[in-house]
Amino acid sequence: MQRYLLQEGDVLIASKGTVKKQLFFMSKIIQSLPQLISLS
Repeated sequence: MQRYLLQEGDVLIASKGTVKKQLFFMSKIIQSLPQLISLS
């Protein structure tokens, strides 16, 4: 799961994502935090 999130972030950075895209990405990370915590 973490690897997937990092890849998503790399894609946004590589495409010079807009602030809107970055905020959307951050919200995705926040939504998936409970899953990451339960995995670790």
